[in-house]
Amino acid sequence: MIYGITAGDGDLADMAICQLRSLHKYTSATRDEIVVNCPLDEWVELSDCKQREIESLSTLYHEPPTIPDYPLSAAHATGLVAVDQAGPNEWVALLDTDTVVLKELDRFTETDAELAVKPADFHYQRVGLDEETLRQAYESTNTTYPEETMRSTVDKEPIIPYWNGGAVFSRTDSFF
Repeated sequence: MIYGITAGDGDLADMAICQLRSLHKYTSATRDEIVVNCPLDEWVELSDCKQREIESLSTLYHEPPTIPDYPLSAAHATGLVAVDQAGPNEWVALLDTDTVVLKELDRFTETDAELAVKPADFHYQRVGLDEETLRQAYESTNTTYPEETMRSTVDKEPIIPYWNGGAVFSRTDSFF
């Protein structure tokens, strides 16, 4: 399995470092099996100490967000480099930086499925997203904006299925 993490300046760097430490402590993942993508403009803002630690614990890339002016799309760029590093039909785990791994994640890949995700279960306005921003993100990727909604179990507000569940597992052959 190849792990993909998106880092950035500030708290994102600190969280990425904590996640890297947890992967090395609680899983059998090696440096070569962990991909960190940190856009170059944010990388240069990190202290030398943080840069050295990230470099020592992962394979580092500096790919920009795939959608200009939409920083969350840096995670998509992370997925692309992780898939590129993985072999055919291998599993890729894309992990949010606020996700800490405390044991092997192999049980999520013990399936014939090609994808394992959970929709984020919160009203997206809580994280600074609005419907117009989401519509623009869908349009920029030539994807149809979903008309159906689901109710968040957190605040019962209607939300579109926003796939940001902390961990997404995909086989490389199915990623695109």
